[in-house]
Amino acid sequence: MPSLATLPYEYFIGVRYISLLNYILITVAVYKYCINCGVEKLAASILIILVAVSVSAIYIYIAQKIGLWEPLRTRMGTGGQDFTTTEVSFQYAFHRALGTFQEPSHLAQWMLAPLLMASALYMRYRRGAILVVIMIALSVLVLTGSLLGIIGFALGIMSIAIFSRNTRKIMLASIATSIWVGLFLTSYMFSIDYIGTIMPRLEELGSGVQNTNRSYVWWYLIESSPKIIGYGIGNSNIVLSEYLKNIMISSHLNLFVNIIYSLGVVGFAMIGLFMAYPFLAYINCRELSKDYMFIGCVAGHVAWIVCYFGNAEELNIIHGVCIGMLWARVRIKNAGAYINTCDDRRYAIRQR
Repeated sequence: MPSLATLPYEYFIGVRYISLLNYILITVAVYKYCINCGVEKLAASILIILVAVSVSAIYIYIAQKIGLWEPLRTRMGTGGQDFTTTEVSFQYAFHRALGTFQEPSHLAQWMLAPLLMASALYMRYRRGAILVVIMIALSVLVLTGSLLGIIGFALGIMSIAIFSRNTRKIMLASIATSIWVGLFLTSYMFSIDYIGTIMPRLEELGSGVQNTNRSYVWWYLIESSPKIIGYGIGNSNIVLSEYLKNIMISSHLNLFVNIIYSLGVVGFAMIGLFMAYPFLAYINCRELSKDYMFIGCVAGHVAWIVCYFGNAEELNIIHGVCIGMLWARVRIKNAGAYINTCDDRRYAIRQR
């Protein structure tokens, strides 16, 4: 173990397995709940949580700017800053929204799936209140300054256009308008040159991964070929730390890189099939293109694939919620359409 590792070896490995088990359990629990009570009911609850997270993030942002009370911070900054006793600062062109997550990129990643589900609900009901929620959440997403979050959301919206049929034009026009209005209002209210901040980062990304702060993963891939069976979950991080001569545990910042070094080629093939399942389900049943909740969950799935490529190296619980809802929607559709009562739905599934 690296000298500054915070856990002994056995606990460090155990936590990695607990994280994977959490993902599996939340996916199954959400699937069972949606089969019995409906996907829409859970989506509505998630939308309420999205509002609470967005409003709290805006308050905390303003509180940090003008000195109001804010929730206590109990963790160091990712650059080693002691934000528990000093004011939050960023090596960035503007102050970023932390929310209750205390980390801008984590806040942005969490918001992606609920925000795209809200877009799906708007596609179904066309209610102005949902559009307002989308605009507020988008403003928070902009304030995080997360380029990965913006790209993930944009690709999620694109996937809605690709996979949906009936209402894509009205839906996309409304969401696109919300994006620009949210971007304009956020930039104006908080005096942020957002476009001037993001464009250099996009240019840096366009020049190649090897020119970004993720370059060490790129060179590790080139110089250290993965094993057929991998090093094992958690062990791959220790091997990476040894390669980098890092005194702390290092992260691959990429789920797929982590999987291929942890579980080898077989594990990489398994995660590839898992990520491809929603698209295979769509090809198998094209009627799903009319199912607004399925499309919203697929959009959230696409956004999380982006996050897995650029930041998250472990399966995330909110993605598990999205996958559980998606599986339930496919199962209900295959079982015989959207039946109003839970008893009838369960009967249709048993008959199937």
